[in-house]
Amino acid sequence: MTFPLEPTPIRVPDAVLDDLRARLASTRPPLDEGNEDWSYGVPASYVGELVAYWRGSYDWRKYATGR
Repeated sequence: MTFPLEPTPIRVPDAVLDDLRARLASTRPPLDEGNEDWSYGVPASYVGELVAYWRGSYDWRKYATGR
């Protein structure tokens, strides 16, 4: 038996995204000098790039519908 695939809307309230933006803005990278080889986890430089992308480039509303 097969079922047709149907889009499932993702509903994220504005308050949740506002809270996420505030959390991203207050994120402090860990002090991890000498960790560029990932031996102690994710390097702060990578985390910083990821947070910057989420804060400035990622379009949250593009993937969250049904405001």
